[in-house]
Parts: sequence; structure tokens; C-alpha cells
Amino acid sequence: MASIATLADRTPAGYDREAAVIRSLGAEWIRIVVNWNEIETAPGVYSWNRIDEAVAAARQHRLRVLANVIGPAPPWYAGPNYSGASPPLVLGAVDGFFSRVAARFRQDVAAWEVWNEQNAPAFWASPDPVAYARVLEAASRAIRRNAPRTEVLMGGVTTGPGAYPPVPFVDRVLQSVDEDTIDGVAVHPYSFPDAPNRDPLRRIEVVDSIRKVIDRSKRPSLRIWVTEFGQPTGSAPLGVTDDEQAARIGTALKYFATRTGMGPVFLYTSRDWSPDPTNPELNFGLYRFDWTPKPAVDVVLQWVTSEEGPS
Repeated sequence: MASIATLADRTPAGYDREAAVIRSLGAEWIRIVVNWNEIETAPGVYSWNRIDEAVAAARQHRLRVLANVIGPAPPWYAGPNYSGASPPLVLGAVDGFFSRVAARFRQDVAAWEVWNEQNAPAFWASPDPVAYARVLEAASRAIRRNAPRTEVLMGGVTTGPGAYPPVPFVDRVLQSVDEDTIDGVAVHPYSFPDAPNRDPLRRIEVVDSIRKVIDRSKRPSLRIWVTEFGQPTGSAPLGVTDDEQAARIGTALKYFATRTGMGPVFLYTSRDWSPDPTNPELNFGLYRFDWTPKPAVDVVLQWVTSEEGPS
């Protein structure tokens, strides 16, 4: 489960409840967002409380942690045109921060995802696969030096509108990094508002296209991790009914299960951020804001009790 819903309750009790619910679904992994700009509050000054508490809850409930380290970079590393999508311009700062976070959580984090949707302007101001590759290499070196038993992933590329096309983006990054930089490529193959199998853009098939890129790069051991997939419910044009959400998640899980070289699949997200049904960004949860389950919960439970998933 992609544990972004902790934005709705950033307290130790909130983390504990969410981790317990995720574990009750039969999930084995939790994706925890690590916000660089929130943690480094001044140059060389760090506030770890939120991440410490979230990771402790995951450990308490026997969940493996995928730490998704995202931007923006703090302003003092991002240059004069600072925004919420600013990448780091100082590679030494990348090494420094990733060294600190990897050393701190080397016993608790199983895998690291470097950035999020860096092919989209919302997360990387001017998407550039070569610039991202430099950051990825610096982060990977720091992680491997300080937490050598963990895996490193290229940040999840998005299929969303306005993004740098994910397949050529991944291709260029793989051409630009050393062979041992990463262990996997992350992808977010959203298809909403369409069902995955009725999407005229066939966005879910980005998984197959990226597999071809990986094979061409002669890195057969790289796995593809789906670090976000979901469908928002609610009354907005991008929203679907609760039953449609459940059916579409089931369809996607069946599709991912038939692909080769796959890593874990993370559903976005455990809980709605708000009771407001008009904003699709707030309604991806398998559970509503009040923690009542949507029908998608039953689909997930069927998957974890059946080798082939629900019929």
C-alpha cells in the first residue's frame, strides 16, 4: 500500500492505525514518503520525528518499508527560482542527505525510491532525464555506501497528461547511469477515468514497453515496481463509483500478475484524505476518510487468499 494517506493524520496513533489496517489486508509492504524539504529545516539541520514514527509503526506491524524520498529540494540547494517542484542543483547535497537518511534507517527500510514522477513538471520543474540520472547516481552511491543490503529504484514515472513520455524518459536514464545504479524501475500506470482494459491510451501497457527498454539495455535483472496504481472514487468527472473502483483494481492486479520481471505492486492509497467527494485527488483510498471499507477491500483480500486472484 502506498501510505500517502498519513497526510490525513500525522500522529503516532494515526500511523499505527494505518499500518495495522494495511497489515490486515494481507499487504507485506508500505510505501512511506520522505519529504526532503520537510526534514532538512535549515542547512544541516534535520527533523526526523514524522518519519521515525511512521517507520516505527510499520516495524510494529511487520511491514517492509519502501522509502520514497521526494522533493522539492530545500531552497538553499535548489537555486533562485524555487518552487514546489524544484530539483536539487547541488549533487554534494544529494549525497549528504541520502547518506544521512540511509544510515539512519538502514535496519528498517528494505528499498529506496529516488524521487517521484520526475518526468512530470509537478514534481521536477523542467523534466530532464539526464539531469535526473545525475541525481539518481548520487543518491544510489550514498545509499549503497550506507545501507548496502537495500534496493534502489528509479523514481516512479507517470503516464499522466503533460508529462515527459515515460518510456523514452526511462530509456534515456538507463543510457545515462552505470549498470549497478538501480535494482528496479518504478512506474505509475494510472488509467483513470477509464478502466485499465478500456483505456483508449492503453496506459497500463507502459509496463510492457518499459520491460522492452530494460531488455534492450541488457539489464535483465531489473524489476518493474508499480509503486502507485489506483482509481479515485467520488462525484468529480475523474471519479468512479465504489464498485467501479473495486472492479478496475481487480483488472489491474490480474494484468500485473501476468507480466514477467515484476516487483511489488502498491495500491494508491489506503485511506481517503478527506470526506469531500468532489476532489478526485483526495479519494483514492480503499477506505473512506472515516475508515469504513470500500468494496475494493474485498478485492484485495481475495487476492491475498488466492494464488490467481478473484475470478
